[in-house]
Amino acid sequence: MLSYRLSEGGNFYDYDPDGRLRLSTARLRIWPPYEVARGAWNESSETVNLFIAPRFCEMVLGHPLVSGKIYYHAEFTRHDQIIETLLRVLLIDSLTGNPSGPTLGDGIVSAIVHRLDEASGFVSIPTSVLTYNDNQVRRAKAFIEANLASKMTLDRLADVAGLSTRHLCRAFKSATGSTPSHYILLRRIEEAKALILEGHLSLYEIAVQTGFGHHRHLSTAFHNALGQTPSQFRNSLR
Repeated sequence: MLSYRLSEGGNFYDYDPDGRLRLSTARLRIWPPYEVARGAWNESSETVNLFIAPRFCEMVLGHPLVSGKIYYHAEFTRHDQIIETLLRVLLIDSLTGNPSGPTLGDGIVSAIVHRLDEASGFVSIPTSVLTYNDNQVRRAKAFIEANLASKMTLDRLADVAGLSTRHLCRAFKSATGSTPSHYILLRRIEEAKALILEGHLSLYEIAVQTGFGHHRHLSTAFHNALGQTPSQFRNSLR
């Protein structure tokens, strides 16, 4: 995820490696895939956030985007003028209703991906992310992605990962900041958001396809997480 603060007002705080809040002077912040973005702010601030799917990066580059390069940007590139300019253009295109169609937006995001891939340096991946890269947690995540529409139990996830339920929960918490059940819920909500944005399915169909089973369950989870119902979210896009 790329986050760019447009307004000058307000202070943003992120976490240092020891888990303590620190004042961030950066207007541009980058989080690698699947890493939990955590922080705090003390005043209202206008920010644009761009979520790029890892598979999109691989499609654009023809190979996966190296994690060390993403972390180089996240740690050392506090103000990347090229990325900031591209994000502003993308925001304007979105706010004006994408008059050029998806081609312009896809081109801008592709340019951002190439910019990230052009990093002149690498940094070591933090221990918390190395946990994510362990085969056991990776297998559990892949299973979750492939079975969002199905019922998943902690025991089944532990079997897939080859860990005890206790060790799976600890590894998952370290890697994502969430328990397996909460991670599944968040992924289902994100998938529901993506399907709503596509606009092809009814809310009932989306609820079934994302594992909520019934649109009432989807509505409750959606509202608890985002402060609005799926219907309100869909209407806000019109």
